[in-house]
Amino acid sequence: MLRLMLLRHAKSSWSESGLADSARPLNGRGRRAATAMGVFMAGKELLPMLILCSPAVRALSTLELARPALPRAIETRIIDNLYDFGDGSAVIDAIRAVKDSPSPSPLMVIGHNPSLEGAALALGRAGLSLVRDRIATKYPTAGLAVIDFAADHWSTIEPGTGEMVSFTTPRDLGV
Repeated sequence: MLRLMLLRHAKSSWSESGLADSARPLNGRGRRAATAMGVFMAGKELLPMLILCSPAVRALSTLELARPALPRAIETRIIDNLYDFGDGSAVIDAIRAVKDSPSPSPLMVIGHNPSLEGAALALGRAGLSLVRDRIATKYPTAGLAVIDFAADHWSTIEPGTGEMVSFTTPRDLGV
């Protein structure tokens, strides 16, 4: 079994005009949400073996604020193609490109919407699911989807085969 965690970056700031999109920092609410999500992940033992992260400042900052709550160092790879706002195919391609043996699980991806929402909905089984419905309704900043696969290697995961386990938002954590 493989476990995938999809974490959308926390809320970013728009206060500096003229700043490149990839350079936007987190705002205060985003910093609080990223920290709270790290504490939540540690408390639920949602501890990734490998993290794939967008190079955008807001994604990297989300990681750095969540990381102190996690009980061990976690290998992190910055993947340029995760700075994507498409249908989720770039996220799925980045996941399938993980060729490590054994496959690191849980694997966490930190990225952007609508790409993460698209990837989650594409990978999860179709049909009635409260988790699926919540993701399809809104994938807010710092939202964390957890999806399990009956597979041994990330390169073999297919759309529609994931079991949507949970979806947690900062609002669920009181942030």
